[in-house]
Amino acid sequence: MPGAANSKKNSKAKKPQWQRASFGWSGSVFLVDDKLFLDFEYSPERVAALKSFGGAKFYKETKSWSLPLGAIEKLKDSNQFSGLRYYLNQEQFDEGAETRAVAIEQANSYVSLNPFIVPENIFNLAVVEIEIHLNPERGLFIVRPKYRSSGERVLKKKSWLLPSKREQGYIIQAHKIPELISELRDEAISFSVTQSAGTALKSSADLRARIVTVGTGDTTDLVKSYLFPFVMPTEVDYRLCGWSPEHLQLFFPNTEGFPERKKLAESLSEQ
Repeated sequence: MPGAANSKKNSKAKKPQWQRASFGWSGSVFLVDDKLFLDFEYSPERVAALKSFGGAKFYKETKSWSLPLGAIEKLKDSNQFSGLRYYLNQEQFDEGAETRAVAIEQANSYVSLNPFIVPENIFNLAVVEIEIHLNPERGLFIVRPKYRSSGERVLKKKSWLLPSKREQGYIIQAHKIPELISELRDEAISFSVTQSAGTALKSSADLRARIVTVGTGDTTDLVKSYLFPFVMPTEVDYRLCGWSPEHLQLFFPNTEGFPERKKLAESLSEQ
């Protein structure tokens, strides 16, 4: 089997240590412990495409990437990775190919019927143009498009979406998600919402609608409804809460550098 020596070496070291792709190929793919490990000729377009598949992870020590096994169909269908050479245990892989194909088809059927709260195991298998995630630590909702898809073209036209390299997609305010989903459905663009994001949106929907309609809400309600960022008055000034570096870049477009933007945000006052 091609790459058997590599597999043996990695099995012992428990770390991906791939050789660079041979001449004539743009990269290599190995299968270890139900994960795909990739080593490829770098380009911004390839990295963007890889991140759009979902579940991509970068390893600094080997300068390689990994993907969930369920992403192999997305990888094979991508024009950016048409030159990859697959070093796989073909017999073992073929034994499960039919099972994986059925699982992907079932995942796609599930998402087509209910894309709003998708369990993680189904979410990772389904092939859609737009994915909506929640970063619970930052309280931010993230929209990630499939690379060079019609969904990506729709997102690029939205001035109220904030591009974020850190989040590998666009930051979207919670109250704008229904508007985006409505447009995606009208345009027949496939999408799916992670279980954590869908649950958070559903549980906070009534409170968020009330706050948006009335225009008022205390700090606790704003946090619970994911209406970030917001300005909170204090005894001496106003404080900007729930912001991200991307928000500050939008608020202070003429100020260079995150430290300076942060100082401006912290110095907001009535005067």
